Amino acid sequence: HLLKTVDRIEPDPIMRLTALLHDIGKPRVRCRVDGQFQFPGHEEAGARMAESIMKRLRFSRKNIERVMKLVACHTIGYHPGWPDGAAASPPLRPGAS
Repeated sequence: HLLKTVDRIEPDPIMRLTALLHDIGKPRVRCRVDGQFQFPGHEEAGARMAESIMKRLRFSRKNIERVMKLVACHTIGYHPGWPDGAAASPPLRPGAS
């Protein structure tokens, strides 16, 4: 899923970094509900992790905020009942078609 997402993104370094980091928060929030793994709040956890990583790598504040915003809202329109593979198709950017 991660590599497909990065491959589908426009060749802009910040958008590619966003694609790379978009699910980074999943391991931090993973829980099992009725035998299925769920990742509640992984978007916000991922945005905070992206901020920390990008600060260490000395990205500009503008780029950090851009990536954080995109990571935080990358599941807009996602229905929690969808299987994991279904989330691979929607666009990464809100409002993009």
